[in-house]
Amino acid sequence: MNNSEIRLQGVGEKPSQRRTKHRQVFEHFLAEIESGRLQDGERLPSEAELVKQFAASRPTVARALRDLQNLGLVERKVGSGTYVRRNRKGKESWRFGLLIPGLGTTEIFEPICGQLARLAQKQQHTLLWGDFGDRRGEADPKLIEQVCSSYIRQNVAGVFFAPWELTEDNDRINQSVIAALEAARIPIVLLDRDIVAFPQRSRFDLVGIDNRRAGYLITEHLIKLGCRRIDFLARPNSAPTVMLRIAGYREALLSAGITPDPQWVHTGEP
Repeated sequence: MNNSEIRLQGVGEKPSQRRTKHRQVFEHFLAEIESGRLQDGERLPSEAELVKQFAASRPTVARALRDLQNLGLVERKVGSGTYVRRNRKGKESWRFGLLIPGLGTTEIFEPICGQLARLAQKQQHTLLWGDFGDRRGEADPKLIEQVCSSYIRQNVAGVFFAPWELTEDNDRINQSVIAALEAARIPIVLLDRDIVAFPQRSRFDLVGIDNRRAGYLITEHLIKLGCRRIDFLARPNSAPTVMLRIAGYREALLSAGITPDPQWVHTGEP
């Protein structure tokens, strides 16, 4: 007998009574879920509310909810509550969210997102598209909150997030997105760039290219064409990936015997 069982008996509940209360709570919600009265994604009452509703102890209520969870009928989120689990029968289908600044105006993310959508459809999953900026690249804090809240409400299985860049509020915006998703225990995969500057690395998975090598190869190509002065133009408040490209650019110049001039690196709008 473990300590929790000793404490339960100490408050006057006999084992048979605990089982009766446990079955009462368990069978009530089993019937509610199977009948459809409780819909997918719907939140169950809190443990405190169930304690009052069924005149049961909190451990008894927790045990009933745990048994429902073990059957795959509900899922419990720390700090949020217990929810009816989506897609309880048949092949499991997941929702994933895309959070891409300026989606529709970027150079690389449309084909990436298109391929993600095709893969999701092939595997019978759902891909939700989200944006939190306007056509000028300016972040809208209210829209950021709305998109994150929408993904959390829809219980997405994960979010593909391209961190914000090109604004002075990059760090604040990115951290607010990360904080909201992490609070809901939603996994995050970063696209193209990290949320911290090189050589640091965040704890999140990142899908991107070798930016340092890319900068080197492009510069090397221009050198082979006979160029001796090669300038690098970057936009203000660019992502950390740009610094890696500049590093590769400088390495290629040095490898060709060309001394990089700091004045060859420019920051401004094209």
